[in-house]
Amino acid sequence: MTTIYYDSMPAYRVLGKTVLPLLRWRIRSISGLENIPTEGGFIIAANHQSWIDSAILAGAMYRHLSKSLRFVAQSSKYRLFGGIPINEYDKSKVIDIAYGYITSGHPVAIFPEGNSNKNPELRGGKTGAARLALRSGAQLIPVGIQGTSGVKAWQALLWFFSFWRSCQVV
Repeated sequence: MTTIYYDSMPAYRVLGKTVLPLLRWRIRSISGLENIPTEGGFIIAANHQSWIDSAILAGAMYRHLSKSLRFVAQSSKYRLFGGIPINEYDKSKVIDIAYGYITSGHPVAIFPEGNSNKNPELRGGKTGAARLALRSGAQLIPVGIQGTSGVKAWQALLWFFSFWRSCQVV
């Protein structure tokens, strides 16, 4: 049995008061927020152009969520900020953990393309979001992020202060 730390994330609450409002400022437009359920867990399936996409999703949605956003991540270093790490020895466990969060009312974001994709075309998706939706019965909301292509971890601060590059979340 995997332990799930539901809302014991003081870092996420601090981000909601500091960094996320600043990230929201960088988003030129956000549309479709009316499609976000107000109660219960749900799944967000988004394209993944850049390292910063998880933060952009959180910045776009945090005001409309009753519980903290969780996202499937390749690394355990993002756990403090809501990441659900993929176990490289048993990748299917991430679905069990995400299912636990959804049934407790948390939204879970998944990037079906896997790692970030620097090409403008979508790559073929993996099946995790669909399997999680079928298992949980939770609503699956597709999300498109534009304008973050090519932003690597070390470039995130530069991107944040570059006024000529903004992004959109649909």
